[in-house]
Amino acid sequence: KGFINIFPMMSTTIFVNDGENVDLIVEYEAYPKPEHQQWIYMNRTFTDKWEDYPKSDNESNIRYVSELHLTRLKGNEGGTYTFQVSNSDVNSSVTFNVYVNTSQRNGFGQRLRPREHARQLGGFCSVQGTLLALL
Repeated sequence: KGFINIFPMMSTTIFVNDGENVDLIVEYEAYPKPEHQQWIYMNRTFTDKWEDYPKSDNESNIRYVSELHLTRLKGNEGGTYTFQVSNSDVNSSVTFNVYVNTSQRNGFGQRLRPREHARQLGGFCSVQGTLLALL
């Protein structure tokens, strides 16, 4: 019987600021060879912005990489991004929750320093999907 194992290369909960880029990257093992791969955002399939490739050129390779490139994210582009892959035996998926912060100003219109901004975000900020505590 076949299998698919997916390994996200970063946290599946990601915080970014408006205008930042983020790459969602997964590695996966699949046997038999994967037949269908896709990235979905809020129930719509991406037709571009992503690439899928074998981890090695070895004939017996079962490991693959898929990357979704999100550029200059806007506040309305936050939400769930799902990678789905299937072969003749199995379907598998992983979902990323992306939160886009659209304001770096407090309620009085003043620009926040990074620590104050982190407090308003619940203490976390993200660059390229790596979660960093700022407090």
